[in-house]
Amino acid sequence: MPKAPPSPSQQASFDIYKTLHEWNNIEEDIAHFKGEIKTELFIGAYRQLASFFSICGSGFTFVTSDITAKLKLIEKCNHERDAPNGNDTLQSMVTYEKQNGLLKNDKKNGSRNLLRLNRALQFIGFLIRGLLDSDRPTHLVALDAYNDSLAPFHSWAIRKTVGFAVYAIPSKDILLKRMEITEDEAFVSFPQLSDLLLKTYQTLYK
Repeated sequence: MPKAPPSPSQQASFDIYKTLHEWNNIEEDIAHFKGEIKTELFIGAYRQLASFFSICGSGFTFVTSDITAKLKLIEKCNHERDAPNGNDTLQSMVTYEKQNGLLKNDKKNGSRNLLRLNRALQFIGFLIRGLLDSDRPTHLVALDAYNDSLAPFHSWAIRKTVGFAVYAIPSKDILLKRMEITEDEAFVSFPQLSDLLLKTYQTLYK
């Protein structure tokens, strides 16, 4: 059984159980709405997930900032556009932008930012699952996750920057301590979260 949630004064900056709950809601949304995802639900779940990078060291501060900026732009698209059918799902946002020629003419369109967030979702899913491998240093786990997901879409300069940044990731023991969970809990919760993230990635990739 999961341990009782910590008190507010002891709350970890990344709450694995709250994050699991948020992404379970996404999976239920996908099932209920036949593959569509409510925009506000996605934004809330992703913001919770982004807090994972707050425990990964200063080298990943830029990741949190970038994710936050992209989520704000999608949120703006969701609230401000006068779309006939609304932008209440991610898929309807993409459809609206396609129909109104915004994919080519507006570099700040929601679809562009959603694509990048979805690629990052795959990276995080690979990274969290890879952390269960106690025989490898965390920076190598992170680098493999990056190379298998985001690297093909990045320039040489960005790949080099990430190659240096991953060395800032603490050991698995330190990460678990910052999450306030045991290794046994990680062996249950990490695969669950990774599966949820990768399922969402596949849904949005279609």
